[in-house]
Amino acid sequence: LPRSVAHTRARRGSHCKGGGAGGRGFDPRRAHLLQDLPRMPRLIASCSHAGGHRRGLTASRPGFSRGRRPRLPCSRVAPPDIEPFPVAEFVKSNAGSSTTPAKDSLLAGRGSTWVVVSAPHIETGERILSTKFSPVLYTLSEDGSTFASSVRYENAIFGKGWLSASGTCEADDEDPGTLVVDFNAFWWDRGGERSDLRPSLSREVANATDSLITALGRLGFVKGLSKFPVLAVAEDRAVFRFPPLSSDIAIRRLEGSGEIAGARGAILDRR
Repeated sequence: LPRSVAHTRARRGSHCKGGGAGGRGFDPRRAHLLQDLPRMPRLIASCSHAGGHRRGLTASRPGFSRGRRPRLPCSRVAPPDIEPFPVAEFVKSNAGSSTTPAKDSLLAGRGSTWVVVSAPHIETGERILSTKFSPVLYTLSEDGSTFASSVRYENAIFGKGWLSASGTCEADDEDPGTLVVDFNAFWWDRGGERSDLRPSLSREVANATDSLITALGRLGFVKGLSKFPVLAVAEDRAVFRFPPLSSDIAIRRLEGSGEIAGARGAILDRR
């Protein structure tokens, strides 16, 4: 063999046999280390999340663990300029203040617009649909006869716009602690600015698409699922529950003063 090839084979042989004082050959005493290689990702994860919080080693993608998506902040649905509030503490501190919280919440909401600051089921929908839903607005007319809900959406494919519905919101005749919502009109507005939103669907602003959207909305609306137990209501904040998904919805006053006589601190805790 040529000298260079023989020299190369000689060097490889010495490494494989572990020979020589300075050899880097395989040491049989270290064979157990190879058995631990498949367990290394879990070992790293356990070190980085030990004690309930991250410390020590960190994974290459911080915030991710196997089989689990990263948790988003609970106030994700709130607009950036609106400050959320601690929902559980608010409900607990106002417990047992009223026997008619549904009626009290309607008094507090008259003539004003409220914005959702926390709604776990909406935040879950954002992740599933890869769509941003914010802000979510609720408006009750001055006389309390009309209730409207509007949500701004933003999607990489469908762009920006508003989805709205209007109807009535009343206290349940059989349960003084529950609100019943009944929507009968639905519409869609293109554009993500507040000026693009039609606050109501009157004849003056209705277009050809509104009739189709209203028909589809009425088909999909289930009144039996639109009952919301009131957990807490104050002058500028309120919390109620969406029972089908056991989700507590927290809202904060955005516009208007409303009529708050008898409504401050009203509560019905049904959790």
